[in-house]
Amino acid sequence: MTVMIKVVFVFAFVVLTSAHDGCMLQTFNLGEGDLYGINNVPTAEACKDICMSDWKCKAFTWVTWKRCSIKSDKHKAQSACNHCTSGKAECFKDDPRWQPSKLTNVALRENVVARSSGERHGGKPDRAIDNSTVTYWHGGSCSYSNTQNNVGWWEVDLDKTYTIDHIMIYSRSDREQNWLNGAKVLVGNQFCQELSNMEKNLMKGHKIDCGGRKLVGKKIRIEKHQQFIVLCEVQVMVENPDVAESPATPSPAELPGELLGDHYNVAYKKKVKYSSIHGNIEGYVVVDGFTSQEMWRQSCFHSNRKGGVEFWEVDLARNYQIDMIKIFTRTDCCTYRDLGMKVYVGDNFCGVITKDHGRQAVAHEVKCEKELMAGSKVRIEKLFDYLQLCEVQVLVKSDEISEKPEVTVWPGERSGEFTNVAVGKKATQSSTAHNGEASRGTDGYDDGKWGAGTCTHTEYNGLQFWEVDLGKVYDIDHIVINGRTDCCEDRLNGARVLLGKNTVGYLEWPRNYKKPMTFKNETGMQGRVVRIEKINEVITVCEVKVMVKNDQLFEEVTTTAERFQNVALQKPTWQSSERHGGVSSRVVDGYPDLTKWRENSCAHTDNEEYSVWGVNLEKAYYIDRIIVYTRSDCCHDHSKYATVSVDGRVVGNLGSENGVKWTFDLGGFKGHNVTIQKRSGRRHPLMLCEVQVIVDNEFEPDESYVDPINSKAENKALKAKTSAMTSMFGGSANKINDGIVNGDFFGGSCYFSGPNQGPNMVTVATKGPVGSVSVYPRLDSYEKDTIDGAWVRAGDKLCGQIEYVAGKMYYTVDCGQVQGPVSISKLGWLSICEVVVHSS
Repeated sequence: MTVMIKVVFVFAFVVLTSAHDGCMLQTFNLGEGDLYGINNVPTAEACKDICMSDWKCKAFTWVTWKRCSIKSDKHKAQSACNHCTSGKAECFKDDPRWQPSKLTNVALRENVVARSSGERHGGKPDRAIDNSTVTYWHGGSCSYSNTQNNVGWWEVDLDKTYTIDHIMIYSRSDREQNWLNGAKVLVGNQFCQELSNMEKNLMKGHKIDCGGRKLVGKKIRIEKHQQFIVLCEVQVMVENPDVAESPATPSPAELPGELLGDHYNVAYKKKVKYSSIHGNIEGYVVVDGFTSQEMWRQSCFHSNRKGGVEFWEVDLARNYQIDMIKIFTRTDCCTYRDLGMKVYVGDNFCGVITKDHGRQAVAHEVKCEKELMAGSKVRIEKLFDYLQLCEVQVLVKSDEISEKPEVTVWPGERSGEFTNVAVGKKATQSSTAHNGEASRGTDGYDDGKWGAGTCTHTEYNGLQFWEVDLGKVYDIDHIVINGRTDCCEDRLNGARVLLGKNTVGYLEWPRNYKKPMTFKNETGMQGRVVRIEKINEVITVCEVKVMVKNDQLFEEVTTTAERFQNVALQKPTWQSSERHGGVSSRVVDGYPDLTKWRENSCAHTDNEEYSVWGVNLEKAYYIDRIIVYTRSDCCHDHSKYATVSVDGRVVGNLGSENGVKWTFDLGGFKGHNVTIQKRSGRRHPLMLCEVQVIVDNEFEPDESYVDPINSKAENKALKAKTSAMTSMFGGSANKINDGIVNGDFFGGSCYFSGPNQGPNMVTVATKGPVGSVSVYPRLDSYEKDTIDGAWVRAGDKLCGQIEYVAGKMYYTVDCGQVQGPVSISKLGWLSICEVVVHSS
């Protein structure tokens, strides 16, 4: 241990009598000569350095077994300075360290204030800017800080912003010589340099040049984690400090961060945010520059574990081309918690921690494809577990630090040659039970245990589905479905997989199958919305990955619709009432084969005299045909004679015979809404199991074609007198030229003949030539019995005979422009809803 001896001295040198090497310094203080003796100084050069470090020192003597003295002749002494054991200050005035400097130590100027994280042993912070480079404690010129929030720091406020040339730091030489090793020097908010080898060249001081960079700042700060800061002098050297205008302080986006070898750590001291905190150590310690990996050192952040995803995120202030991310985690406990941590750069998934380093004091290194590592934020997250981080370094190559790369937002999580484009996308489902939200199916976590909080859960009854909107149409290679592994694995067995409205297959999921299921359609899959559905079963998915080849991600894909498309599928529906849970939406659930009540795919109204069900197609289509399915297990008469209408116009009915399926060919009839209604004097319910409205996507409507009732040509029947041989039920002859073509007799616009032993006939007394006659039949019931075989005449000419076609809206015959009147006759019952007569 070094011992200092103070001896009153007037004019001469005093020699230590100790057997140990020592150093005697002669100083002058207010005219009084003081001699200081310091033991254990190993060489004369060290004794000389001590004298040089104290501006009050005038001479030195190094005492050992041999002594050396020099003459007072300056020139002779100069040549011997490097080998002498004693001398006067003038002997080494030519040393470069004693030459006048072109730089100014602005730390000595007025209004400069030094602060620190507390004070110990009387070591006030302003001692480090008192213009004395004495480096031994009893010289009374060293500051000594405490720690604050586990960090020791000292800083000087220069009162003005300067461009710093370099900083000289003189640390204590008699004890604690290595305490400053690892301390960080900052200029303003900019990292300058990390201190090292401070135990060497103690008397000469340490020059800190920030790696050759000229940093701008108003404050100089020196800090170290869990360490007192002891400084004997800090000199802030500036060239031309008296310029009128201060240099601009860099913005946060201009701060490159901490220099680590040939990389910058751009996360250093940047803003952070995090999901939660466990304990009292805030998340900013993860970017404080200290890589201690033990929790007790209070340099590690610890999140809570509230369920779901815990995260920590740093904002880098601008975009960087990141080379690597280093993550320092705890080594004193719980290292298994590192597994499964996901790392994102901006919105791009970069990697996941898959290795437990145990108690090795090493960092996890994360590096992914270059295009994924350009961004302004780095996010680390963990599902349903504590997140433990001690330091995160976001490393950018030094020669790329000034680059501001374009950011590519990758449309999913990249995995080899494929990308999961479903992750993070909007998911919806038919219902939610037990808080199993739909978003869990695309949260990026595929843990199959319910307790992990990453599985969805719907209700049970009726059609249940889960779906995800990918945001655009992709050419999908395959779909990976992760189901539950702790229970109920076979719930997805038989579930239907759809892309948009098109079924691409069904899942075969055996009981106790706990692995992910890969679904692939060899004919190709193109679509935007992926849907999984099943009737009368809970839909639970723990992750759905929609995999697209990386080289096809940014291609524009257009889907080719199948020629015939059911445009009623899952469209908005309604009905006049509901009974036994038979909701109207079941009729467009896409399961036409489920026609038994227990299969929960049929709608059911209450017992009503008039029951109605309808579907809104959401826009007008040229309808090729309508297919209606009713119950197969019961109650066939409940749907008899129910009429099918398009935009209020009857196009057919379900007839009187027992059946399950009815088809109405409309041949391109344009419509927006489809309704099915039933009148029943016995108050029966209406029960439907499926309605399909089929559109031919290759159908090209002839715009020149017009329904006869809508033709601009004069309808000669409108103003003509009508007559009938018989009529009944209010269906008088004048109903056939009222301009209303609805085929529903009960709508009050149709003629109905009475009983007659011969033919029944209705006549329209048109004038002038008759070119064509269009007959609109009754369509709500008995349509075949009341129109099939009817004769159409103009005057005495038989124009033609009507042959019934199911679902046909009207029949047109050519009369060749003969003179009227027009008559329509038939053996047996005759019912007509409208007659249109054109002269051409």
